[in-house]
Amino acid sequence: MNAQLQISEEELTYWTLLKEGEQSGLRFFYEKYVDDLFSFGMGIAKCEHQVKDAIQEVFLDLWKYRNKINSSVLVKAYLYKCLANKLFKLAKVDKKNKSVHSDYMEDWELLVESSESKLINIQIESHLKEKLVKAIESLPDRQKAVINCLFFEDFSYEETSQIMNINLRSTYTLAWKAVGSLKKYLS
Repeated sequence: MNAQLQISEEELTYWTLLKEGEQSGLRFFYEKYVDDLFSFGMGIAKCEHQVKDAIQEVFLDLWKYRNKINSSVLVKAYLYKCLANKLFKLAKVDKKNKSVHSDYMEDWELLVESSESKLINIQIESHLKEKLVKAIESLPDRQKAVINCLFFEDFSYEETSQIMNINLRSTYTLAWKAVGSLKKYLS
């Protein structure tokens, strides 16, 4: 079984504390995932302020609804899904949040964390990297989110479908369309 699909004993302990109303449980998950959530959120939304606000709302909701959340939830995937949902709702209300932030190139090193992405980063020439950034910026929001989940956050297709609240087939379709669009743009 994929290691990301299992909850660790430590997380299970803190999840139980959270569900029992212990703030140390909430603090544990905040400290463990806030930076990852921020990087993920910036890959979806343009506005740093809105990403930070959405992350705060995720943790406020987590505290508020702790008694209603499943005890066997996969915490990381659950938090990413909540954040993605909040950011997609914000994007519908505020049209300026429909594209990846314009400073993507400056933050490239922060967003590229997986070993595959680091290898790609080393191999791609400077002008090609710039074209790739522009190509990703031109993708629709959901395609950008799929690319972020799969290639920058190393989630599986199954986890990505859960995070984005879409079925697995739609995840494959969005990824296929995004990769196709990127190939055309880079040709």
